[in-house]
Amino acid sequence: MVYQWLERISGALSRSGQVAYVWDMGADRLEWAGDLRRVLGIEPHDCPRSSGQFHRLINPQEVPARLAAIHDVI
Repeated sequence: MVYQWLERISGALSRSGQVAYVWDMGADRLEWAGDLRRVLGIEPHDCPRSSGQFHRLINPQEVPARLAAIHDVI
């Protein structure tokens, strides 16, 4: 049942040109939904599966702005 919902969510995200991820912090594992190829320019099998891999995709010059945005939300 959960897999069917994830497939529907992934399809909706793909149709709207968006992606989303869920981070299991305890296991340090990322699960992705949406059209990674079109939105992020990476193949689904090449998408980051851990926080370390994900951080390597982020431009270091954007980190201060991202941290400030997270701080404002929290």
